[in-house]
Amino acid sequence: NTGENVTTQVTHSNIPAQISKPKITDLSGTLITINDIVVNIASSDLPIMPKNGDLVTVDDNTFTIMGNLYTKGQQIIKHSLVCKSS
Repeated sequence: NTGENVTTQVTHSNIPAQISKPKITDLSGTLITINDIVVNIASSDLPIMPKNGDLVTVDDNTFTIMGNLYTKGQQIIKHSLVCKSS
């Protein structure tokens, strides 16, 4: 109620992830570019729901999450996180 923003940093280490490029179908009509990457993480391996603006570090490279490609209403089996280099 004070109007202050509170930031909490939480680190989840040693989570298996795969990096790929977006598919052409992911690019159509979106803000996703061919220079972005997709970080795939099984939802069972990640104890949180990632949000836009969160950071993901894979192999010492840090990326900013811009979106999650899951379809709303689906059971989330894996997170396909569209990211830009930070």
